This record gives sequence, structure tokens and C-alpha cells, in this order.
Amino acid sequence: MERENVATTSTSTRPLPPLPDVSQASETQIHAQQIKELIRLGNLLREDLGLNEVLQQIVASIAACIRFRASVISLIEEDGAHLSSVAFAGLSEEDQQTLRDAHYPIEKLVKLMRPEFRISQSYFISHEHADVFSDFPSVVNKPLEDYVAG
Repeated sequence: MERENVATTSTSTRPLPPLPDVSQASETQIHAQQIKELIRLGNLLREDLGLNEVLQQIVASIAACIRFRASVISLIEEDGAHLSSVAFAGLSEEDQQTLRDAHYPIEKLVKLMRPEFRISQSYFISHEHADVFSDFPSVVNKPLEDYVAG
């Protein structure tokens, strides 16, 4: 099955709903909003939306609900050996294009899947370990020492 070319712009004529602002919410409010967002995303999957729109909504929800400053979804290319970045939240158009133009070898990514980065069935590599990404194109606009938690 071929994957359609994914872009960040919506092709639908109806606007997508705004994402919630959880920046000043309590933990209970955040948890409730995350559940609502999961339900909303589940409903999106049942609608007649293109892959582009669904992935863009998912990446925006990740950024909003988990409070990431930026988030990117990458998919495995048809050759099975590379990843392409296809959906973005919190990045400038220029940074998005930089990532779209880069095609990451899966082999390099697999080397990053170390036991110390594993959380359940996922991997999280903190900005404190930015050195492990030295072979990957970067769109980070701040030096590591300028980042503040939260």
C-alpha cells in the first residue's frame, strides 16, 4: 500500500477545532483535557479526513497535551530504510522544510533505541542527551544551557 505524500496544510474546507491551552491548568484539569483530546482524536479517525489532516492533528495534540514546545511525526519511506518528517507542531516553516528535506536512515535511529531511553514500549531521549543526535539535521534554535524545564 502506498503512503500518500504528507504535507502540513489542511485540504479540507471546514476548519479544524482549536487545541486546548493547558499551560495554567491543574493536574486534574490536564488529565481531563488529555482524555477529551484522545476521544476527539478517536473521532477524527472515523471521519473522512486525509492522512495529512489526521497526522497534523495528532502532532498538534501531542504538543498541546504533553506540553512539548515542538513535536514531529516521521513515517518510514517506501524503501523501508529511511524516515521522512511529515507533520509538525511548534516549528517555523523554515525548520519544517529543513526536516522535510532530510531523510534519516532507520539504521541510525535504531542505534538510539538504548535501554536507558526506554519507557514502557516507547523511547524518550531528553534534550540533555542531544549529543546522540549529532548525525541528524537539527532545527534547535536555543543552546542547551538556555532551556528551562516546564
